[in-house]
Order: sequence, then structure tokens, then C-alpha cells
Amino acid sequence: MKWGHPCYVHAERNLAIVGALRGDFRLSFFNAALMKDPERVLKPTITA
Repeated sequence: MKWGHPCYVHAERNLAIVGALRGDFRLSFFNAALMKDPERVLKPTITA
């Protein structure tokens, strides 16, 4: 648990966190820009 939400850790580093919203949820990755995605499964989210 980190910041009141489930946080998944690997090799003592934060990997992902799940946030619950009303009728929805959010899965966020720490350092997502460093993740390899050779099959282009992940889609970037651009916010202003």
C-alpha cells in the first residue's frame, strides 16, 4: 500500500499502482517511458 492504494513492487522498486475511482479504475506505471513495448500494446496518454 502506498498513498492508500495498492502498489506493486519488484526488486524493491515501485512498478505500478492501482487507483479506484467511482465506476472506474486507473492502472499507472512508474517510469513508464522506460518500459519496452516491441509489440506496441501500450498507448500513450497525453494530458495538457
